[in-house]
Amino acid sequence: MATIGEVAGIPCHGDVIHAGLQHTYGYLLSTIETPFGFKRDRWVDDTISASLGLRSSALRPWTKQSLLMNVTCLGE
Repeated sequence: MATIGEVAGIPCHGDVIHAGLQHTYGYLLSTIETPFGFKRDRWVDDTISASLGLRSSALRPWTKQSLLMNVTCLGE
C-alpha cells in the first residue's frame, strides 16, 4: 500500500491508509482467495458493473481513466 500511495501521491503508512486506494488497488492486486473467490475478481469480472446497470467495462482496471477515478465518480 505504501508503494501504491506513493505512485498516487497519497501517503499510506502504518495504520493510516487511504480507503479508496486500499479497496480498489489493494483488492485488485490481492492474491488472497476467499470462500467467494479471489478478492481481485470484483474488479476484473462484470459483477459490480452489472449490479449497477453499467456497461461491462466501466469498472475494469484498464479503463482510460484510473480505476479509483471511475469508482469515485459513481459515488458522486
